[in-house]
Amino acid sequence: MGVEVNQTRHVTIGIIGGGVAGLTLANYLDQVGISYILWEKRCIAEDVGAGVGLLPTGFRILDQLGLYPALAQYYVDHDRWEHRDSDGTMYTSNTAVRSQVDELGYAPVFVERTLFLQHLYAHIKDKSNIDQDKEVVSVISEEDRATVVAKDGSSFTCTIVVGADGVHSVVRKAMNSIQPVSSNPHYLATRFSFVYGISSSVKGINQGCYFSIYRKDTSTLIFTGHDGLIFWFVFEDMKKKIPYEQKPRYTQKDSDQICSKISDLMITDGVVFRDIYAKRKTAVMTPLQEGVVSTWFNGRMVLMGDSAHKMVPHAAMGANLAMESVASFINCLNDLENDDLDHLLSETSSIPLEKLEKALTKYAASRTARASPVVGIANFACRSQLKADEEAEAFIASLPTTDHETWLYRSLKSMSLAEKIDGWHEDGERVSLYTKRAKEIQQARLIDLTCSKHLLQTALSHPYLAAFSLLVVYLIARHIRGQQQQNSVGTSPHPQEPPVITPTIPIIGHAVSQALSYAGFVPSLAARYPKYSVFTLYMGTSTKNHYFIAPSLIHLVSINPKYTSKFSGEPFFFQLMETVFGDERQLIRKMDQDLLWNHTQKIVHGMMRESFLQPALSTLISGVNSRVFNLTTFTTSTASQKSWERAASIKVPGPGIAEASLHTLLRDFVGHLAITILMGPDILDQYPNLLPDLFTLDENFALLLSPLPRWTSPLRRATAARSRVIAAIREHHIAYYKHQRGIDPGPAWSRIDETSNIIHDRIQSFAKAGDFDVSKPESDRGWLGAVSDSIVLWALNVNANQVTFWMIFHIFANPTLLSEIRGEIEPHVKRSQKEDDDGHPSLDIDLPSIQKHCTLLQGAFLETMRWESGAMLFRYVNEDFTLTESAEDARIFNHDVPQTYIFKKGEYIVLPHGAHQMDERYFPDPESFNARRFWTEKGQKSQKGDQLFEENDTEGVTKERVKVEYKTMLPWGGGASMCKGRKFAESEVLIFVAAILTCWDIACVDESGKPKAWKHPGHKGGSGAVVPATDVRVRLRRRDVLDGR
Repeated sequence: MGVEVNQTRHVTIGIIGGGVAGLTLANYLDQVGISYILWEKRCIAEDVGAGVGLLPTGFRILDQLGLYPALAQYYVDHDRWEHRDSDGTMYTSNTAVRSQVDELGYAPVFVERTLFLQHLYAHIKDKSNIDQDKEVVSVISEEDRATVVAKDGSSFTCTIVVGADGVHSVVRKAMNSIQPVSSNPHYLATRFSFVYGISSSVKGINQGCYFSIYRKDTSTLIFTGHDGLIFWFVFEDMKKKIPYEQKPRYTQKDSDQICSKISDLMITDGVVFRDIYAKRKTAVMTPLQEGVVSTWFNGRMVLMGDSAHKMVPHAAMGANLAMESVASFINCLNDLENDDLDHLLSETSSIPLEKLEKALTKYAASRTARASPVVGIANFACRSQLKADEEAEAFIASLPTTDHETWLYRSLKSMSLAEKIDGWHEDGERVSLYTKRAKEIQQARLIDLTCSKHLLQTALSHPYLAAFSLLVVYLIARHIRGQQQQNSVGTSPHPQEPPVITPTIPIIGHAVSQALSYAGFVPSLAARYPKYSVFTLYMGTSTKNHYFIAPSLIHLVSINPKYTSKFSGEPFFFQLMETVFGDERQLIRKMDQDLLWNHTQKIVHGMMRESFLQPALSTLISGVNSRVFNLTTFTTSTASQKSWERAASIKVPGPGIAEASLHTLLRDFVGHLAITILMGPDILDQYPNLLPDLFTLDENFALLLSPLPRWTSPLRRATAARSRVIAAIREHHIAYYKHQRGIDPGPAWSRIDETSNIIHDRIQSFAKAGDFDVSKPESDRGWLGAVSDSIVLWALNVNANQVTFWMIFHIFANPTLLSEIRGEIEPHVKRSQKEDDDGHPSLDIDLPSIQKHCTLLQGAFLETMRWESGAMLFRYVNEDFTLTESAEDARIFNHDVPQTYIFKKGEYIVLPHGAHQMDERYFPDPESFNARRFWTEKGQKSQKGDQLFEENDTEGVTKERVKVEYKTMLPWGGGASMCKGRKFAESEVLIFVAAILTCWDIACVDESGKPKAWKHPGHKGGSGAVVPATDVRVRLRRRDVLDGR
């Protein structure tokens, strides 16, 4: 039936292309009831004269879909695989393939492609969703849907459109018009041409025999199948790469001419190629495009099969990779449905683009890791058969020593890594056998790599298995190298380079992992490699990043002048400003460097001085005293709400009760006051979304720093938010600059004079750099300062705001601790005799007394910093140097002697403070929240570390003197690189928390307002203190103490 012309329908999945990938996916969607439409340009199962190899990896997926029984009839017992030279010399003949069916339940089958597609199509029960002769002319991805239009004018919309339309994909073309799908200039270029054909049986060619012939420039590869059919390929090396746009076209005459070159080539005893060609049923010549896309999806468009990866046929993996991609895609969609969606995929409700892109990112990483090595190894196998280079000749020379039993074992290990459809029809006998065997192979701990070199060589003599050889050898070598490094670390008395941790996904693995889990990635590696006091990751092909885990090493490079002169933060600072904070024109890099480093950047040091701290903290206390009563105003009217309430989804279920999203509420409450202190109140009045935009920028910090394309949904939002932040700061700076010169900036900036001295001084410095020169077009003025101060505004909000939320969360989650801290702060936070502008009570916070007496509150602050801050500091190494860990760290890391490490010019050192802060060797029971962890009592030996505040008298709590110290923790950095807002932030958090604990009762609730236990919400992106993965819904009531009762 199909979809009628001009009828527009909406479905969950739109499939373009009725080949292996498209019909495999359609079979699954048909069985689970997910709506779809499939459009094929030609007729389904068109006979193009090609064969297809079905391997165990693909058969397992087909078995899950119920297709295996119908296809098993084409199986023939494997006989042998012969490898010969062009003169007929036998290099090797092996029978390793025979054991696959016993090991995995399946064996290879070669069958006509059209026959295979007919089986796929016939198995689909409801064929009304499939249309043939539908040529797609337009694919458009939008925020909430994708639209597909055919040449005949018909169209449909869908949530996801799958490009399974082959090497000349229309979907890939649509993606490419937005963002190039590959940065490789040779993507889909052609070096080899080939003729593929099918011949009827030939005397002397037994069923189940395969043949690889090695001949210079032109050669052949042959498989046999059911009913004596012979599937053959003739290859020719064109000696150059022809771009995809210039791909050649061939005629039957061209095909005959190439095949005639090898007509006398011996295939096996008594048979030459002429005998096979004479019995041909089909013979088609075509160029062989090769390549793997680097961009597998764009918006709602995703690629699958030959549209994403194209290879020479030596790996016999084209169809099997396509089916694996279907399984991977299905698994990612099912994970999305289970974890992130509020509806079933069988419903046609749209999937939010951000959630979809998160799922497709996992799909892309999985398929890149699988397809790239397959394409590469197939290419090498082809070059070897054509004796194309010295590497190929060396491989051929190794063939006589091939051990097929060892190869079988290693190939089975690689096949254990293949994807299937998770949680779907896994209990069939064959599927269960494959899955069980795969687990056994993966769990095998004793791995002998003595033949790994031999494995790489002999893998290429088995094209249909070669798909996995490179990947498995890489993973095995990675595992062994990791074990060897773990065993040898800590034994050398000599200077050495730090151990390197190899990524699971070569080259890109660490960069992607860190971008997706900025705060959690490095701590997870530190836990996995407990003997590494420092380790190295490659972020790209050559840049070394050395991650310091041992606190003695961190302290040396943070504080000791002997070492701090060896590196610089300048290169990373420029990178940060240009990639994260939008200095795309490199204004900061181009400004006078003496002015930048010796004046502009040093101005922020003033935040450590009393000349800033005293008036700033006094203003902050005054603001908190008068505003904490209005943390929520118990109204759902946004017009009546305070600015910090508007994003917190306030509900008012009853008088004097409000429900809110706690993180958003506190984040904006703290940020509102902090920005007012730094830049005055006008900027928030003019740009009420400044804070939400800042936090959108911060949540995508790691993604902005990564090389990921800017068109992805999170990065589009982040760059748009960044532009608005910069525009707001620019307007503020221009207004202030006018005010300083006696020019009225306008009524919108009537309180511009309340801008802090820090920003005043920076604006003056930018003026010296020519930022406001009248010679510039007005549209170009103020941009230098705006971009530069975006990082200052960001830094002011990424720690204190988040830490205030987390500290409130942890304290209220522990009723005993809540009661203790309230008792501790009660003498120092009192009701004021004054009232606020609305006639409400206000507070009188005594900060010096809190700093002196409230050590439990301070201890809770440091414990919150330990739990919830995960900043990383990057420094560029200016000159070679060595560093030796302390004897105490050597003991803790189980080293025989303290280790000395070598660091070289041009590398980066990274201080990931979060990794140390959750290390149970320094912080026992790190998953528990212990507000007394950082106390040092009288008579107790003090660990080296900064004291939070000077002398603390805690007689009211412990009857003895207690100090609160950071101990080995450096969450703010140290030395010259220490966060310049540290002193302000430490007091800022205590002020906010003390006020909120005094004034408010807070209980955790679910979305419906029902009480529930406090449960940690987990973490997501962020650059300083971490951000909760989900907000925490709470119910707030004002405490009676404010009414004097």
